[in-house]
Amino acid sequence: MKKYYWSYSEESNNYQGGYDTIEECLEEAKEDDDEEVVYIGEECIYEPKVDMDHFIEHQEFLVEDLHLDEPSYPLFFDKATEKQIEKLENKFNKIYSEWLKKYNLNIRYINNIKKYNLNREEVIPL
Repeated sequence: MKKYYWSYSEESNNYQGGYDTIEECLEEAKEDDDEEVVYIGEECIYEPKVDMDHFIEHQEFLVEDLHLDEPSYPLFFDKATEKQIEKLENKFNKIYSEWLKKYNLNIRYINNIKKYNLNREEVIPL
């Protein structure tokens, strides 16, 4: 995966490229425009997680909506141990992550952005 992206604006939603090195970004940015400053950052992939508290609350809401008789309570999650719920959460997150990768639905963003002077190829403190 190409790691570095560049833009002339730090707040841009349109970072260019996908380069292996910062030097490649600097060279490309020099060729494109007469700008003196460029922002270079690393591409990261957001890894969403299943919120088990929210999931359990939602399941309880759905079961309550069935208007079951009292003997149906306590709900099944009340009977599960913390360790069992943690194992379920890990499985959900693994399946979710695999599904996102399979269909290339990952959310990508630029992080660790640094400002560079194109004339000197040095980092400028932000």
